[in-house]
Amino acid sequence: MLKGLVLIGGKSSRMEGLQKAWIDIHGKPQFQYLFNLLSDLQIPAYISCNAKQAPLIPKNFPIIIDSYDSIGPIGGIVSAMEVDNEADWLVVACDLLLINRATFNQLIDEIGTNDDIISFQKKDASFAETTISIYKNSSYKYLKEAIQKKNYGLQAILRNLQTKYLYPINEELLLNVNTRADYNTALDVLQNKKMDT
Repeated sequence: MLKGLVLIGGKSSRMEGLQKAWIDIHGKPQFQYLFNLLSDLQIPAYISCNAKQAPLIPKNFPIIIDSYDSIGPIGGIVSAMEVDNEADWLVVACDLLLINRATFNQLIDEIGTNDDIISFQKKDASFAETTISIYKNSSYKYLKEAIQKKNYGLQAILRNLQTKYLYPINEELLLNVNTRADYNTALDVLQNKKMDT
């Protein structure tokens, strides 16, 4: 079974006061926008947050609180897998402001392959987009072992497992918004181009 996980546990430290999960450029907070996209695809979705964020999430959104403190996205992913290690998890970070339904569908279309992880990699990039990926249940023990060894980098894990890399249909939609400048770029994309759903 495929489940969805919206990662919001980061500190947004480079956003000069903006909290990425609560940015509203789609008519609703970003965590809700991503949650709704997943739900519209009939994927049971959850918000991955830290303990301090949990009281801020409205009660109608299922949450999974990070079991690991300040170790990055791997902590949220493994926390979800500890709740259900039989599910495959479609993971998306809240700093991907431009993600749309078609982006998710491109990943989902490949779920029948014999891979541990399905991820995007831009054509000229040397790294994968680890926070918009499907982590199959077969990757769970390796992710858990990586945490136990304090190896928190997802890039190395993708290289060591059977990972299927996809070229995104539209690389612009994978913009990671980590600074105010990135945020302004995302706004420009939305204003200048019609975003397909």
